Amino acid sequence: MKKVTLLIFLIGFTITQFNFAQGDQPSGQTYQYDVPQNIKLLQQQIKLAEDNEDWATYNSLRPQLINALQVVNPQLASRYKNVSIELLNGDAPLVDVVTNSTNSNIVDQPMWATDVKVHNGNANDISLVVGLGDTLYLGVLSNYTAPTLDSISIYRSVDAGATWTVFKKSFFNANTDKIELMDFRGTTGPSYLLLFYRYESGVLWCTRYTPSGVATHSVVADNVGDFAVDRNYTATDYRAMVLYDSTGWMHSVRSEPSSYASVWQDDTPLGILGKDMDFAYGYVGSGYAIFNGGSSGNLYIKPNYNYMDPSSWQPQITIETGNTDTTFSAEIIASRQDTSSQTVMAVYNWVNNGRYDLRYARKIGGSSWSTPINWSSSAGDNKLVELYNKRSNANDVFQASFTRTGLNNVAPREIRYRKYSSGSWNVSDPKSDASISVTGLVGSSVVELANGTACLSYVGVNSFDVYFDNEAWVTDVTPETGIPEVFSLQQNYPNPFNPSTTIKFSIPEQTNVTLKIFNSIGQEVASLLNGEMAAGNHSVDFNASKLSSGVYFYRIDSPSFTSTKKMILIK
Repeated sequence: MKKVTLLIFLIGFTITQFNFAQGDQPSGQTYQYDVPQNIKLLQQQIKLAEDNEDWATYNSLRPQLINALQVVNPQLASRYKNVSIELLNGDAPLVDVVTNSTNSNIVDQPMWATDVKVHNGNANDISLVVGLGDTLYLGVLSNYTAPTLDSISIYRSVDAGATWTVFKKSFFNANTDKIELMDFRGTTGPSYLLLFYRYESGVLWCTRYTPSGVATHSVVADNVGDFAVDRNYTATDYRAMVLYDSTGWMHSVRSEPSSYASVWQDDTPLGILGKDMDFAYGYVGSGYAIFNGGSSGNLYIKPNYNYMDPSSWQPQITIETGNTDTTFSAEIIASRQDTSSQTVMAVYNWVNNGRYDLRYARKIGGSSWSTPINWSSSAGDNKLVELYNKRSNANDVFQASFTRTGLNNVAPREIRYRKYSSGSWNVSDPKSDASISVTGLVGSSVVELANGTACLSYVGVNSFDVYFDNEAWVTDVTPETGIPEVFSLQQNYPNPFNPSTTIKFSIPEQTNVTLKIFNSIGQEVASLLNGEMAAGNHSVDFNASKLSSGVYFYRIDSPSFTSTKKMILIK
């Protein structure tokens, strides 16, 4: 449905002021734009055209905006000009050598009591996305010492991660240290996969994979230190958005919406020193940049409610204050709603007496940002959080994964999982296979399938091998009212069952709980729960669609209680 908006304007000027906290303001510079009303009108008309996906109007208004700005502020006008940087001599993009082949690197067949090994070998960065029809893509960056070339392997699964094949395997002709995959599609339009990667020379590239071929374009030509990406979710046209730093200064750049990420424009310095940035897009133009300030250690969020329009960045908001490197590695996510009802969540590392904790702050609808509170803490370190929100509108369910280690990154190391729904986070529980020690140096990656199942991938010890985990065993965990007086495990119902059944148990105190399924010869075939649970009566829905008919046993373990019962699966 198209929007109809009545625009009412007042005579005068609108001033956008960029504010800085103590210690983060650049010396001798101010970043303030006076935006005349006629230009404000054009900007609002352009935003309306984007909201309605009226690209003819958008393309006719944009030159008018540039010409009007050229009269009053040529520097700002220059930010709006289209930029299509050609491939740079001596710094060509990656070279594809394998396309849609079987994957000789996959050495483990899936066994859902353990995690699936997808990539065998060096892994310095990973990125997991879900595309059309729940197709999963897992990108793995492998760094090598010259003369061996760095490489990117993209694996694809069409069966929720049960089996994987190589979609692309490519080599870089220069060192790279970070990759990001992006699912790039409209509701009714074609489906693309984008790969972003940064060369050590500072060039940021975007490769677009389509059924008809591969196209590569440079996003930013030089001096990119770090970057973060997200995209809008229009029905027919596409806009990718990039936040990056150049010698410590924050910039934004976006693709022209009908170019399918081939034309990059509006490169805008935000006038801010920052690092460890992330960017999240919500809905109808609303975006949020999060970053650590220059030397203050403060954590900031900077919103933009007009598709990252260069002059629409709002004053930054201070989320956390501290000393140098008090906060770092922040992630931000926003629900796919307009700003009046949007949930925005920020989770970040916070140094607490030498220990690395995770904290979070959130903004719900028109309210202010909440005071930060602890998100996950333990006697060890909690790091490298990853957040995900499914593309559907009005979705305020967030998936999260993070790495927990002993102090100073010592073993044991595990990938843990949390979910935000109905206004709160559930307790975290480990998801990496207990027999696999995760690296603790490379972050995990998490997504959600159409049915609500969470999937995540992670890297093994010493940055070798990449594993995949699908949480389809547990379809729901429901706490019931009341606090029981004793531990108990009830008989599953129905029993016999096909393919789903419910297991209920009671715990009178908050404690660690594991709930596992074993076959008739004592082999573990599924782990349903493994983590701290609140006191109360709980029920777990178990989906055994991947198991064969037979007798199985389910066992609950806690420090104070153990119980085992039999169940029968008949297909």
